Amino acid sequence: MWGLSEAALPLMKALAEEFQASVSLGERDRDQMVIVQRSEAMGILRMNLHVGSGLPLVISSLGRACLAAMDETERAAALTLLRDLTPAADWPAAQTGVTQSLADLQAHGCVFNLGESHREIHAIGIPVPAGGVRGRRLALTCGGARSLLSRNTLVRTLAPRLIELAARIAPLIDAARRPGG
Repeated sequence: MWGLSEAALPLMKALAEEFQASVSLGERDRDQMVIVQRSEAMGILRMNLHVGSGLPLVISSLGRACLAAMDETERAAALTLLRDLTPAADWPAAQTGVTQSLADLQAHGCVFNLGESHREIHAIGIPVPAGGVRGRRLALTCGGARSLLSRNTLVRTLAPRLIELAARIAPLIDAARRPGG
């Protein structure tokens, strides 16, 4: 994985600087997404996130992108695990968020987190196609100040660029898994 995250960093850094945002690459680990690479533009509202930080699978844009990319069987198993780990009072809202993310990924090519994790932060997430690596779930997120990243900006301008970044990172996944990669 280190080869992948090192190769992805310059691409992530360029996008973060262009949009005055943060860009994170995460991989699923049970009920969370673990950040494996992160880049932040200078001067942005900083979150206490770094490589190794875990974000909730059911609430974060990284996690929702991961869930939305799963087939129905894999998603059902993940949601069962998440339901068992989520307080009962919080589950209906979490489940609604996941359902909305499925629709958003179909309609817009990304999932949203508009102030849910932090009221001043708007973010989108998209899955990174894992190619021939079964069971490996990666996603990208890009977020920043809501004053700079409206929903319209996220959909029309940032989402296509994040999708392009995911397409450039995807071939690196298999290369990182090969011996010597």
